[in-house]
Amino acid sequence: MVWVLLPFGTSLPAQAVNWEAAPIQYSDSKATRNGVAKLKADLESGQRELSGEDELSRLRSLLEQLNVPVSSQTLVFSKTSLQKPHISPETPRAIYFNDEIFVGYVQGGEIEIAAADPDLGTVFYTMELAFDQPPRLQRQANRCLSCHGGSRTGGIPGFQVRSVYPNAKGVPVIRAGSHLTNQRSPLAERWGGWYVTGTHGDQHHLGGFILEGKRRPEIIENAGGENQPSLPPRVDQQQYLVATSDITALMVMEHQIEAYNLLTKANFAAQHAEWEAGDDPVSESHRERIAKATRPLVACLCFDNEFEIQAPIRGTSHFASEFEARKVADPNAPSLRKLNLQSRLFNSPLSFLVTTQTFAESPDALHDELAKQIWHRFANDQPFTATLREIGPAWLTERYESPQTLLSTSSSSH
Repeated sequence: MVWVLLPFGTSLPAQAVNWEAAPIQYSDSKATRNGVAKLKADLESGQRELSGEDELSRLRSLLEQLNVPVSSQTLVFSKTSLQKPHISPETPRAIYFNDEIFVGYVQGGEIEIAAADPDLGTVFYTMELAFDQPPRLQRQANRCLSCHGGSRTGGIPGFQVRSVYPNAKGVPVIRAGSHLTNQRSPLAERWGGWYVTGTHGDQHHLGGFILEGKRRPEIIENAGGENQPSLPPRVDQQQYLVATSDITALMVMEHQIEAYNLLTKANFAAQHAEWEAGDDPVSESHRERIAKATRPLVACLCFDNEFEIQAPIRGTSHFASEFEARKVADPNAPSLRKLNLQSRLFNSPLSFLVTTQTFAESPDALHDELAKQIWHRFANDQPFTATLREIGPAWLTERYESPQTLLSTSSSSH
């Protein structure tokens, strides 16, 4: 799958969750509630179709049907995918994403898709670029779960991503090491094996870096990969939908990947609790398990210990403006989607992901715990609490508790 060893991402502690057993039954359950599953069903019934007589036009049609913006394109040139024979510094793999869906494209290969799913965590699909038959989305399980369902993904079906030190052919130099990264990681450890277009002052990163030899130098000189307005000449830009690998898109995608892995862990804990309770209320012991699984998720959603940006960051595509405008009727109204890019990634202290459909369709027991922890976080921040009550998702606002209640509950619990 496209997500094998993506060169950045998250490290999660392993947890014994038997998601192949009831109630999850990952491989045996039919995914129906994510956007890719809905497109798959519509293609098979003839309600929708994909156009295009070549790879790029077919890719563009797919992105349009999934509402994935072309401006989100990022390019990875390290051979860290099952399609590695097709990937090199000259022919990088393109990745596109929206709030809940990730699409990977390799020249001469197949299109690979991963979707956040409110029932199954991350669900994987492929689509062959064959033009002698109707396009068909194929769900994948075992092919992807060998790498995306073990300790590296925290014991759940999720994303496995890291930053590597590639050689001139794009092969990761194992002896040089790698970095499992997230929104707390310094930029100096990010984007090894990726191209990065955009400006970021004198902050250093690994984007575009090629390692000579087999050992990582103590001081990395990467002038050719930093503050780049465009892709390097070795990449044929005509083979991609746009000529960028936007730094802002990379940073937003990092946040999403970690958050969705953590959401899946909390979601599975809640599903198990509700299933074991049956018609009875969820027990206190199960609620504590849900609370324990939810705390790392809330920490991620609230950007705890987020890396502090030292200089303004600017991308080279329309990604930032399109991202901020997505699902926002009034651009002057408060929004969780407003980017900062001066000292931190977002202006808001709470992630926009709480407004997604995947969060909205999570189990009620998880909603209860998420709302409790989020409202407690902001109990002393009345201006933001008022804003969140105005613009927040229904599952959160309908569970609002007053600051007095939250703070008194916190005091009594200690």
